[in-house]
Amino acid sequence: MTDLKLVTLRTTNLRDVVATLRRVADNIENGKIGQVDKCVVVTLGETLEVFSMGDQALALEAAAVLHAGAHRLTAMVANHGRKP
Repeated sequence: MTDLKLVTLRTTNLRDVVATLRRVADNIENGKIGQVDKCVVVTLGETLEVFSMGDQALALEAAAVLHAGAHRLTAMVANHGRKP
């Protein structure tokens, strides 16, 4: 008889906002994504809200972090899904 092993492919569904935010927080806390000095979260529901976290969480720094993220996503599209 073959030994069977259960493999979990995903522990959360990215459509579950709350679970995904918790997973990100867990990954920050346990060091899986390295040192995090700044974090910006944008929520869109009845209103659009921007939350900037970290040392000197200023609006200008939040805008810069969001712009850098948009630039990376655009570059990945231009490179057919590969990181630049």
